[in-house]
Amino acid sequence: MLVALRCARGGFAQDTPANKVTPRVTPIPSVTGPIPVTADSRPFLEAAKLQTPVDLAAHGYVEEEFFVSGTGNVYDWAADGTVTIKAADRPYTTRILLRRPSDPSRFSGTVLTEILHSAMGADNNLMWGFAGNYVMSHGDAYVGITVSSNTIGALKVFNSTRYASLAFPAPVPGICGEQAGARGGGGGRGGGGRGGGDGGANPRRPAQFFPPADDSVHWDIISQVGALLKSNVPSKPLAGFNVRYIFATDHTASEAHTYARAFAKLATLPNGKPVYDGFLIKEGAGIGAVNGCGQRIAPDDPRRAFKNIGVPVIFLLSQNYVARFVPIRREDSDAPGDQYRLYEVPGASHLDKWTFLNLAPLKTERLSAPQRPEGYGRLNTPVSRRSPCRTTSQKTISSVRCCSISTSGSETGSHRRAGIASRSRTLELPTPLSQPTPTGMRSGAFAVRTSMRRLPHSSSR
Repeated sequence: MLVALRCARGGFAQDTPANKVTPRVTPIPSVTGPIPVTADSRPFLEAAKLQTPVDLAAHGYVEEEFFVSGTGNVYDWAADGTVTIKAADRPYTTRILLRRPSDPSRFSGTVLTEILHSAMGADNNLMWGFAGNYVMSHGDAYVGITVSSNTIGALKVFNSTRYASLAFPAPVPGICGEQAGARGGGGGRGGGGRGGGDGGANPRRPAQFFPPADDSVHWDIISQVGALLKSNVPSKPLAGFNVRYIFATDHTASEAHTYARAFAKLATLPNGKPVYDGFLIKEGAGIGAVNGCGQRIAPDDPRRAFKNIGVPVIFLLSQNYVARFVPIRREDSDAPGDQYRLYEVPGASHLDKWTFLNLAPLKTERLSAPQRPEGYGRLNTPVSRRSPCRTTSQKTISSVRCCSISTSGSETGSHRRAGIASRSRTLELPTPLSQPTPTGMRSGAFAVRTSMRRLPHSSSR
């Protein structure tokens, strides 16, 4: 498989109502850090303290944590795709976790930004588990963004002093805020309603760390963190590094799904280019509401389709997620502004060895997210070291880097997606990928034959 990337941008109508959002320059938030690390104060998800500790220094990398503050809006997203502002300038402070080369000369110019998984009650860097080794071997940088008031509460349970300043805004009276707060820790995945936590019902999650909050601002947080990383602000993370490309990714959630479809074209840089240069999305719940009172989006809603995102999108599905996304299956595309690839990986599981090895230690995880069941975080299903999802994640990051998609190669008949001509993958499986075991499906031997060709960067950011 030969993969390269070519970018194109789309335009927008400007005759709009006052509250309709049109493409605009993304404001730069303020930043504090790096936050000092001491014997009594360290970042949650510190690489050296993961279930499988990562020696970043041995890879020529360092880890830094920053606090980011700004204001965000509460939005609505109509069935026709129109985004409007329901409430403006809601203050927030969140954190980002940066892993970067210690030597700026080793930096590739690419940043993989992960919207940290929050549905389990605490931040998890699931995509780092799949792609971290690739990131470090190619001189890329990694940034994890905390996007939920519920996980901010968990951070305060972990270290209330270190994370005392973090907060999402209170619900806005009369702007579906009461419903947002009432949803608490359950909330609509991908929407703005996961704030509020347990309200003190769980003694390990005290009410003062989980006040009613509206997560709707996280769409602007995602945009503003990207704009910060590409900015020339002297105090920014990656100061002195030439950031040229930023790609957003997440695992199993709705944030990247929803952000790509609703907000990617709206968040721009001063030069008119988009903040994010592409998206690598692994499975997920599909799109969700953009605020705490949004209704569940119907299965046949046209907003569910990946169409004309404006930058390249690679959608990665393990075998057990393929069926649920059949309604939005579509042709791969190289059309300007609609570059798209779908990878359906036979035999791959939703979560595998690499996911669990990169979680916080069980003791820490239970402290911050004590609703996790006994045994959570232990690998019960043997998975081949060369997990197909891990391999494909690494290859897709390399693919998107050059900012367009063109391919050559073929797909064996057993891997052709039903009814869709293949142009984007070559997978050769000399033996069956999976076989039943007492604990579920087990990955077997396989090979992914692929060659990559990187085109010259089309432009600097």
